[in-house]
Amino acid sequence: MLSKHVLNCSFSQWYPLFANISIDSKIVRLSDDFIQYLLSDGIILPKSGPTAGDNTGSDWSSDEENGPQNGSNSLSGDDDSDSDDNVPDIEFNELDVRLREALQEFGSVFPKLNWSSCEDSRWISASGTRCTTTEDIYLLLKSSDRVVHD
Repeated sequence: MLSKHVLNCSFSQWYPLFANISIDSKIVRLSDDFIQYLLSDGIILPKSGPTAGDNTGSDWSSDEENGPQNGSNSLSGDDDSDSDDNVPDIEFNELDVRLREALQEFGSVFPKLNWSSCEDSRWISASGTRCTTTEDIYLLLKSSDRVVHD
């Protein structure tokens, strides 16, 4: 079997040919930066723009927005502990827009790469593999060992 034959089995190759008899899907190309993000250690979710009807982009607020609690910005009360200031800001604006378009079109999505789905990471999300926000998508993809293998 030639490598060309194997590559023809990838989702992005066969889906356009069989779209009329397959589930509705949208192919979103991933940038090299996003692929490197998936391969990197740790789970730090990218910044995401606001969802439809939401001006904040997240239901969570930072300590900076709420002010210090109990006189300290850290959970332990120790000023030398790690803080959110050391967490890099990761953004994939173009991908974020395309994912939002897919979510708007379908309502919810099941993220999948060319070869594998992120079914092995469904434990990390309360809704399993059903994603209704870009954060859900990023979390499942980043948490999946199958996706990293692809």
